[in-house]
Amino acid sequence: MIIVFKASLIGILSLLTCVMVQEILYGKEMMPLSRDRILDSLISLVLAHITK
Repeated sequence: MIIVFKASLIGILSLLTCVMVQEILYGKEMMPLSRDRILDSLISLVLAHITK
């Protein structure tokens, strides 16, 4: 249960970081990231932590 919580926390922080870079720091103009790519990376990150 603790591993799932840590993976969820890492996922939420990763998503917040991405939003901050894209929206607040104007990252969309320099290097736009698609929402699907961000979510796929986030899901693989969470699943990697769960399977360990």
